[in-house]
Amino acid sequence: MPLGFVHPEAQDWAIRATANGGVVSSTVLTAVSDFCRAIDAAGIRDRFLRLNLFCGGNLSGALVPLYRAASTAANPIGNATDVNVNFVSGDYAETGTSGGLKGNGAGKYLQTGLVASANLVLTNVHLACFLASPHSLSFNYPVIIGCKVLTPATSLQIWTATTNATTPAYFDVNGSNVVSSTFNPSGFLVGSCVNQQDIRFFINGKQDSPTSTATFAVSALPALQLYVFATNQSGSAQIPHNGRASAYSIGYGMTAFQVLEYHTALAAFRLALGRA
Repeated sequence: MPLGFVHPEAQDWAIRATANGGVVSSTVLTAVSDFCRAIDAAGIRDRFLRLNLFCGGNLSGALVPLYRAASTAANPIGNATDVNVNFVSGDYAETGTSGGLKGNGAGKYLQTGLVASANLVLTNVHLACFLASPHSLSFNYPVIIGCKVLTPATSLQIWTATTNATTPAYFDVNGSNVVSSTFNPSGFLVGSCVNQQDIRFFINGKQDSPTSTATFAVSALPALQLYVFATNQSGSAQIPHNGRASAYSIGYGMTAFQVLEYHTALAAFRLALGRA
């Protein structure tokens, strides 16, 4: 793709990924650029404070997020790269049906540096992750992205659950759990809260839970950074996930229509990399 036709945010990501040791192919750069344009066209760019598509040629490139603020004019927040804890190069593949980063459910996770209470609003928040493969260990309720404090009980997490659990996957915002109808799902998972009377869980662009109107017992989110492939429980990585994730995002709440637009853009990106 000629440089002039590359989306500016895709170009910026490619520069950062290369500087971090990644190798950005023209195919991947085109796919990232097309994704950025689709997000812009959908009018949802301002929904994202952090988004990582897990691409960039190798593990070093994959640790570099595409978005680190709600706009190009805003100051970046969180870590410049996802801080790697125990992942190795063999855990990552850029393309194909095994594309993404594979957890092990035992000590491998990423630190985003994005602190929930400092950067997000309790009643206007989303978490999302594309799980190319589900959790496959016997323990229940692993967290794919999140943080929590036990006392006072504050949390922001997406849990999944194996079939022997009593509750399927859910989106947890300070204990106001939005329970899905699906055990241990794979695919595109989004938990979104656009106000206290509208909290939802989506799978592959479709709402997969009743809409919660629960009242929050605590009015603040945890003063902790969010982890990926585990929850940050008061500074300690707990209940880690062993699925394969090929994207995640953190940001502001999305309507059902916005989630569908996001799903469509991500599906096109995955198809371009042979991940679909």
